[in-house]
Amino acid sequence: MRYVRAAVDEPTARAVSSRGWWRGVLSRLRGAAIPLKAECVWLPVYIVTIPILERRAAADFQCSVDGLSGAFAIFAMPEAIVSGETPGEGFAPRLTAQEAERIARASLVTAMLRRRRKSPTAQLGESGPVELLRWPYWVFYHRRGESMDIDVIDAATGDRAGHKIKLGLLDAFRTAARGAATTEGK
Repeated sequence: MRYVRAAVDEPTARAVSSRGWWRGVLSRLRGAAIPLKAECVWLPVYIVTIPILERRAAADFQCSVDGLSGAFAIFAMPEAIVSGETPGEGFAPRLTAQEAERIARASLVTAMLRRRRKSPTAQLGESGPVELLRWPYWVFYHRRGESMDIDVIDAATGDRAGHKIKLGLLDAFRTAARGAATTEGK
């Protein structure tokens, strides 16, 4: 299986996780967060290649669609893709390749409309192959009072993950826990 190389180590990701002016405000209001553990998880991501045909030129766009939440992004890191076994555990995708392609096409049209603020003159061509990759994320678990929370940092770019990624990851944890509970109950 192919995957995206993790370029950010745990200490760097932890620094990104603890950064932000709101962290100090929240710790004063709700109490300091107690770090519990950190792990690197590998989420399924579909890479969809879509040609855009304009009047005089054509260009291929690679889009990534998260296999758990359906989060969309323009993929601009082909040099980070590595072949082989992922260094850690991964989750099974919840979306099919056809659903990921549909999301990529619709989201790309929306992005073109937002960028140009008018109806696009470009047409989308037939999609190329849809490839399933594994994408690394650092997950930091912490406790604040009686509640627990996680921070999710993209291990490939070092950016904080979006809300859809966090919700997809929490859903994957919940599904895995249910599966483990039913296996133990038998």
